[in-house]
Amino acid sequence: MPMIAISGRPGSGSSTTARLLAKKLKLRHFSVGGHIKKQQHKSTEAEAIVSYWKTNGRDASYNKEMDDLAMKEARKGNVVIDGKLAIHFLKNTARFKVWLDCPLKVRAIRYSQRDKIKPEEAAKIIKDTEAAHIKYWREMYSINPFDQEFEADVVIDTSKKDSDEVVYEIIQKMKEFNISLKQ
Repeated sequence: MPMIAISGRPGSGSSTTARLLAKKLKLRHFSVGGHIKKQQHKSTEAEAIVSYWKTNGRDASYNKEMDDLAMKEARKGNVVIDGKLAIHFLKNTARFKVWLDCPLKVRAIRYSQRDKIKPEEAAKIIKDTEAAHIKYWREMYSINPFDQEFEADVVIDTSKKDSDEVVYEIIQKMKEFNISLKQ
């Protein structure tokens, strides 16, 4: 029962990569951030992120509920889960853990294209989101979410790769690690 955890900095491509990897491997996909963003009922992802940090993002019980939901999905197996804390919370459950990284400038361009906002506005949203991640998750969990890079089985810089190339690289790394790709 494959269980793959994917995380990364905002805009690094973790949700897109997880969705495509799940499809390629014929696994289920669960996105913690996607679940949270849907609950915000905003027209763009950037607006949903800002709304989350103004409301539920600071609520420890809400965050625990989301962590528990990710664990519940992980226990079912045959899933690729993406979330900003996926590697940390699923480190003992995930068969393979992937951290995606990318420079801020590239991530801001991705946000701006996706949400039709200026790159400067996107960069500010990303910086504010990362600061909130560090502040509140350090208070809630005593961790820096960006240290998950050191808990991952593989770290991939997505800045010069399209989503299909990132998925291909993950599959190749899984083969190198002798991770079964069969359900």
